[in-house]
Amino acid sequence: MWQARAPPPGSNGNAVDDEKPAHDPSGARRPQAREGDDPEFDPQRQAHFALASERLHEGLPAEAFLEKLRLVFEQGQDPLSLDLPEPERRLLAMALIEEQEQLTPELLHATLDALRRRKLVQRQRELKSLIAEAEQKQDAARLEQLLREKLEIDKALRAVDEVPQEKV
Repeated sequence: MWQARAPPPGSNGNAVDDEKPAHDPSGARRPQAREGDDPEFDPQRQAHFALASERLHEGLPAEAFLEKLRLVFEQGQDPLSLDLPEPERRLLAMALIEEQEQLTPELLHATLDALRRRKLVQRQRELKSLIAEAEQKQDAARLEQLLREKLEIDKALRAVDEVPQEKV
């Protein structure tokens, strides 16, 4: 079941509002790094952080494969050393060989935001079904709980949709 993470202390609970611009040495303003980011772009570590903390790969057709890669990263092993079934081996080879576009922080964040959105939409659908069921059973307490969660999901979806997307 999807659960919202508690906002950091001193936060208003909206990750978009809580981000404050940071300054770089050149004096130009840039967005503050997100939780899990390093000043130097490390896509493997950042993708691992998001998958481990938010479980964004749950429910994807490649969930088992992504979980194996996540664990391999944690153990400091080479993903090529994995004993993988042929379809997963091909998927890994394609990812390593077909590097058609450069992985930028913007592309990584856009991808993670798309996964966040997918997970929220999935939970929103589940809630609609559960709300209809609670209404049919006239279970007021359950209905109230589900409606509260639906409001949280709706708010989180708006926040994900409001994140400015760079051209990727």
